[in-house]
Amino acid sequence: MTSTINTQKLYDQAECLVPLGTVMKGDVNAPEPMVFVVNGHFEGSINLGSGGAIVIAPTAKVVADSIEADDILIEGEISGRLHARNALVLADTGKVKGEARYGKTLTVQPKAKINGQLIDTSWTD
Repeated sequence: MTSTINTQKLYDQAECLVPLGTVMKGDVNAPEPMVFVVNGHFEGSINLGSGGAIVIAPTAKVVADSIEADDILIEGEISGRLHARNALVLADTGKVKGEARYGKTLTVQPKAKINGQLIDTSWTD
């Protein structure tokens, strides 16, 4: 994926889905590229390999031990630790509580809510 996120393309390419009304707990590890979409509730960790993307949809509520992928789009609520190795996008409806790391680009829309730390991992002292 590029350093920007095409939202519609991510939804179109979704390969794994936590549907609305579903509660999923556990760990997801996928070394192959995939798009993981959360519409319901998720608790645990998601680790996607190179080329992977995670979408936290507007209806989603996520409690993350650890979430990592190249690209992460947040339109719903997430608390915990996350790392977008490439691009992190916080939509107007997005809410982040905790630590959010990003590698190349950060996009925060005006109505997004952040309570915690944003850390640029591409920048060093």
